[in-house]
Amino acid sequence: MTSFYPKLTILLILTIVISACQIAPKTADGSATKTVPTEPGSSLELSSTEEAILHAFDLESAESWLEAAEAYQKLAENARQPERSSFFIRAALMFYYDGRHNYIEPFFDSLLETDILDQDRLYKEVILAGSYLGIGKIYQSLLTLPEID
Repeated sequence: MTSFYPKLTILLILTIVISACQIAPKTADGSATKTVPTEPGSSLELSSTEEAILHAFDLESAESWLEAAEAYQKLAENARQPERSSFFIRAALMFYYDGRHNYIEPFFDSLLETDILDQDRLYKEVILAGSYLGIGKIYQSLLTLPEID
């Protein structure tokens, strides 16, 4: 007969570790604080691009989807590849999360062919398929989905 207690102990430890990873310190207004580990006595200054990325991520974390989409789009316009492509994909994803499915196809159509890299084409196709489904174009959604290997 196997003992039940070692399994229960491991499950309890895993639960504590996972929940500890999900807890972030909060400020008085309820937003998560940003801490950057540094050596004692040193200070870390962020570049304007790094601050803009953190701002976009904060908007995304706060579920301010439209504002996050605009922030990611602005980041993409000022970035070089491969970051440019990733920021454009994030912007489209924020439109999707906000339920603005009819914005996504014109958004991708407004981009240059070189704005989305081949490595991000799969993401683009999936987001487009989701947007078509969101506006009721089920057949077009199925045609847009990438092939599964």
